[in-house]
Parts: sequence; C-alpha cells; structure tokens
Amino acid sequence: MTRSPADLMRVNLLEVFNEPDSGRRAEVIAENYAEDVVWHEPDRIIRGRKDLERRAVELRDETRAGSSDLQVPHRSSTTSDTSAFSTGRPTSRR
Repeated sequence: MTRSPADLMRVNLLEVFNEPDSGRRAEVIAENYAEDVVWHEPDRIIRGRKDLERRAVELRDETRAGSSDLQVPHRSSTTSDTSAFSTGRPTSRR
C-alpha cells in the first residue's frame, strides 16, 4: 500500500514515537524504515532500526511526564511535507 507523505509522518509520530508497546513500535519501524536508517537530530545522528527504537523510547519518556496534549499540524507543498508537533499540558484555546 502506498501512503502519502502526510500519512507516513502521522504514522512516524503516533505509531513510532508515541507508541507505548515495544513490540508494535518495532513492527512499525520495520515496516517503514530501512535496516540502515539514518535519523538526524540537531545534536545527534541515530543509525539503524534498533537505535531509532531506543531513541523513540527516550523521547517518549522525556515528554511523557506531564504530557496530556499532542498536536500535529501538517503543512504540505509540492516539494516537501512537514509536521510540527508539541507535547505538554493543553493551553487554553480562545
């Protein structure tokens, strides 16, 4: 099944980086990433599925405390797709 960039980004955020079940997270990573995936962050480079899975757990643990709101706005153009997301306590929306 071919997925749109927006679908892949949603899966990445919700089913990899927000997935509490380690077996399911590993399954989704295997379905969506090459064995030799290279994941870039501002302060590090993660290489391989196992390290990506470890990083997903680290990020989930870092943001889980106090998190009750996940927002995923999506922007798309003909040349790129981006998803910005934030975690934390909900703010009032007036």
